[in-house]
Amino acid sequence: MDKIFIEGLEVETLIGIYPEEHKAKQPLVLDIALFTDTRKAASSEDIADTINYDALAEYLQQLASNGKFFLLEALAEHLTQAILQKYSVKGVRLRIHKPNAIGNALATAQGVGIEIERWC
Repeated sequence: MDKIFIEGLEVETLIGIYPEEHKAKQPLVLDIALFTDTRKAASSEDIADTINYDALAEYLQQLASNGKFFLLEALAEHLTQAILQKYSVKGVRLRIHKPNAIGNALATAQGVGIEIERWC
């Protein structure tokens, strides 16, 4: 299985369990891997035969920007299911990094995150 990926995609969304986290959008960083067969695109060299990385990035930025979530788990599931519905892929791996997580125990952490995989 082939893998198409985007690493370090910056998005912003309203996310968090604390009320102050829902006053302004927060930055998140996404790493996305889509599992699909790329042989047709390799042969044709036609963008229509593959996934347009720019269009995918814009789609994810829009979904995140328009959302409001309490948990990274909910955002990850939302984005992953949207990808599976819109694109012809066998599976998705999504990693979300939240660099500005708040909480007393997290004061020295560089961030928190989640990584999920979903397959058709």
